[in-house]
Amino acid sequence: MSNTLQERQVRPIYDAIDLGQFKSALQTCNKILKKQPNNELVKTLKCLAMVRIGKIDEAVILSDEILAKKPSDELVLGAMSNVLRFLSRHEDMIVMYEDAYKKNPTNEELGAQTFMANVRVGNWKAAQQVATKMHKNSKDDRYLYWSIMSTVLQASDLSTDPVMRPILLKLALRLIESSGSPSIASPDRFYLNLTVLRDLERYEEALNLLEGDVGKHLCDTSLVLEELRHELAMTLGKRESELQIARTRLTERRDRNWLTFTSLIDCTLADHEELEATINETRKLITSLAQEDGTSDRSAALALLELERRCREKEPPKRDIPFVESLKSYFVTFGDKPACFEDLKPYIDLQGEEREDWTTFLDTRDLSNASGSISELVRSINVFKLRRIRLIEEEVTVEKEEERAEQYLRAYLAALSLGKGLPSTELQPADDLAILAASAYINLYDLSKSISYLNCATCVLEYASQRSKHAFQHRLLLIRLYRLVGAPSLALEHYRQMNIKQVQNDTLAHLILARCATFSLTSNGDLTYLQECLESSQIYSSNNNETADMVVKAFQFEKYSQIPEFIEFEDRLDSSVQRDLTKIEHVRMRLAHEPATTETIDTELVELKFLYERSQFHHDNRDFSVFPEYQPLGKLINTQTGMGEVSPGEEWLTMWMKMYIICFELASDLDPALDGQAILGGDKSKPLNPIDKDRKALSARLREISEDDYKTLTPEERRLHSFTLALVSWLEPYNTYCRPPPQPFVPGAIALANGSANAAKKVPKPAPTAPSEPPPSTNPPESVLNYFDELEERFRETAETSTALPWEALHIATLGQEALILYNIVTARFRLGGASKLKKSDPVMQSIKNLRTKALVALKDIGGILVKIGETDATPETRKEFVESCHLPELCEQIDHDFVFGVAKKVTDARKKVRSDIGKGLERICKGQGQGLVLGAGPSTGS
Repeated sequence: MSNTLQERQVRPIYDAIDLGQFKSALQTCNKILKKQPNNELVKTLKCLAMVRIGKIDEAVILSDEILAKKPSDELVLGAMSNVLRFLSRHEDMIVMYEDAYKKNPTNEELGAQTFMANVRVGNWKAAQQVATKMHKNSKDDRYLYWSIMSTVLQASDLSTDPVMRPILLKLALRLIESSGSPSIASPDRFYLNLTVLRDLERYEEALNLLEGDVGKHLCDTSLVLEELRHELAMTLGKRESELQIARTRLTERRDRNWLTFTSLIDCTLADHEELEATINETRKLITSLAQEDGTSDRSAALALLELERRCREKEPPKRDIPFVESLKSYFVTFGDKPACFEDLKPYIDLQGEEREDWTTFLDTRDLSNASGSISELVRSINVFKLRRIRLIEEEVTVEKEEERAEQYLRAYLAALSLGKGLPSTELQPADDLAILAASAYINLYDLSKSISYLNCATCVLEYASQRSKHAFQHRLLLIRLYRLVGAPSLALEHYRQMNIKQVQNDTLAHLILARCATFSLTSNGDLTYLQECLESSQIYSSNNNETADMVVKAFQFEKYSQIPEFIEFEDRLDSSVQRDLTKIEHVRMRLAHEPATTETIDTELVELKFLYERSQFHHDNRDFSVFPEYQPLGKLINTQTGMGEVSPGEEWLTMWMKMYIICFELASDLDPALDGQAILGGDKSKPLNPIDKDRKALSARLREISEDDYKTLTPEERRLHSFTLALVSWLEPYNTYCRPPPQPFVPGAIALANGSANAAKKVPKPAPTAPSEPPPSTNPPESVLNYFDELEERFRETAETSTALPWEALHIATLGQEALILYNIVTARFRLGGASKLKKSDPVMQSIKNLRTKALVALKDIGGILVKIGETDATPETRKEFVESCHLPELCEQIDHDFVFGVAKKVTDARKKVRSDIGKGLERICKGQGQGLVLGAGPSTGS
């Protein structure tokens, strides 16, 4: 067929795909294929259309058919690469391009695509070989530097043998030296050359390159190169020359970059004989620069504080001007700048007389005209903040905190007039005063345990968020407060109004998803939080493709300095703690919604084992610095507003993964000898970090728990964990006896864990056969026997305690629900109608039945209590209690009775819904779980 005719045929298909009309494209493909069944391009476009409309199974079959013919047409290869990328079949993409490149080794485009296919999956060795071959064929230095960069990345890869790393770096350096053009001709090639020399510890050679005429020019225009030059010079001990360079830049060039100041201070404080004289010279220089700059630039004044702070860490030389005077001078000059507080915060850790002097200085500031102008308002806010964060225990009493809260609130309301004419998209100048007032009320709750102060904080922040709709810090605190007072729907509402996007789903998802199973209503059919988990996890699936695309672009445009950053970004997201925290919360909520079938258990077991093995490479990207921290010494608002003493983190995650893996193993027929090594080793789409060969077996590691691990759990979570381990320990011998021959590992299951369609090929050795005789009967441990009765007692006590926060009772109830679900999973093998070898009259079977009965009775009672409490939540009486507990209408006219009543209505309605629905969900769970779980029953709805 002529190219013109084929182009005329496929053009409508391309247009339909570009417009998102995939069904139309599929219909057109089918029409053409009826007449031309062997048209590879149309088949590929059909496959792409099927992928886009979700016909994954059919697309996989058709793509296998196309790949089997080893296509070499560039149009077919281009469309097929999109299909394989969507299916995460990176290995198949590499093989496809390699086969095509072998057929036409002189085709640079095919070579480049083969190279990029390897780059996408981090297969640096193969990428280096392809780039070397391309350079030999075309003599283009660009391909040589592709080869060099691939070699450097291979050397830095954790899976590379440490012995090989210097060899690979020396190879990269030799290739640079063999290049037809010097590396200095391009900034990024030059940077690559320097990093290779640095990693080989050939600092002198690297510095000589930088000190040439071209090197100096590049350093003047590139902060990255200048930072590297300074690092090399200091490593070689060239303190004097670096000191002189920094002085020259600051005085002659008027350079005010902070890196230049830190370079000056580093050189000044480096150990040498004339330390005191050098410090005095530097102090004099920076002081003169600060006086020269005045209020136009604060970097020199800040550098003076940094110098003094670091001098104090050493043996401080005598000086005429006390350190506190420098702090005062800085505040007088820049106190009307919003950044003043953050600037001074690292330097005001003062003791004794210095603290008293600084406190007196702040207390004597005139704040009477705070609402007169924005500059005076900002100065007052900075005084409040700087004074508050250095309050000591004796100064933090209920009476004094109430006075401060009232002072902050009145100042906020008075200053609102300064932002009266601002557009709704702008922040109010007085926003920080509202946060200070709320912080004081939160601290008052911490001191008194009276929930009325949390109600006050909530009303203040709700009022402030209406006046300043885009002040995200107001919403951050409201999210935390609404979770504490048992109004999760309002917390989720504010979270969504923050419009979280892209990587923020990883750094900020902890705000709403930490221990979110406490508020989950999946047991009653509400999938809101379950859906939130899935939506926040989309960033991880898009990360692999989109970041890989950025690495490819960096190679294409020779931005070699950016490539390691993209790779690190991808790795940090791929191994994110929050990613796995979201996953474990999803599992917990999913099991309350759908039946735990054999398929569900096997799938989750394989995935959790994969995540557990990967957990040793975790990165914690969560951002806790976004919280406005203005609390007194020893207090953190993050801790005060958190559910539990410790926020869920890596240790918390490990404890939950261990618990669920142990429980799932007892219910699964998969070979228990299968560990994460087989799972991790199966998918080659991305190189994985090496695993310690000398470590213990997975079963032993799952049962290793220290006291420090328990510190990350709430008291109720500890009891659940202890109950589960005791239950498993009691039933494990009987489970082994009843267990059928183990099933082999199904490789395709791992695709759910790592997003790859590639399958593991390694099958572990069969587990030992089950014993022929049943083990002797034993009674359940006391911790198992009494767990649900004690749970009900704790729930009743918490629900009736006025100082207990609403989330605490919900926490106990939902963990009790989880305990029942795990109990039924662990005892699934002993259910009648299942595969149990034990007789109905066996004492163990009777104990299992009796324990389930006790659990159902306790949880039904808890559910009934929650429903009753929920019915009394949204009544006029409870709203009146809320309004009366909030004394704000007595302090100010703006936050009046009607406003507080509106907040009270929202809170009580939200609290009623979550309590009633969790109570009804418990009753539903008890009905559904009353007969227990029989392995193999029912289909899974998927995750």
